[in-house]
Order: sequence, then structure tokens, then C-alpha cells
Amino acid sequence: MNCTQIKNIYLLEQSDVNSDIDRDIYDILYWETEDYFSGKKELDEVCRIIQSRVSLCLNERR
Repeated sequence: MNCTQIKNIYLLEQSDVNSDIDRDIYDILYWETEDYFSGKKELDEVCRIIQSRVSLCLNERR
């Protein structure tokens, strides 16, 4: 586990909504924020990707 992954886990675990996030959405947040925290992607791009993936995940459950 690298420093960026540790930082991501820490930030997600500190969030107030963590207990209400299911595992699939947690995984999306974890993996997509890694590129932001490592400087590979801009925040807006990461937000669009997360929104798209979470929407897809929720739609698949219907």
C-alpha cells in the first residue's frame, strides 16, 4: 500500500457518511480519488468520473 492509498483510506474513513456508504460506492470513491490525490487528474474530472460510475452502479441495482 502506498502513501496515496493510505491517505485515501484515511480521508474516507474520517467522513461522516462512511457508515452509510456501501462497499461498491466506497470502492469507486477509493480508486477514483487516488488519481486526484497523486496529482494525475484534476478534481473536476475525478468528480465527473465518480458521479458517472456511482450513477451506473445505482442504476444497475434497479
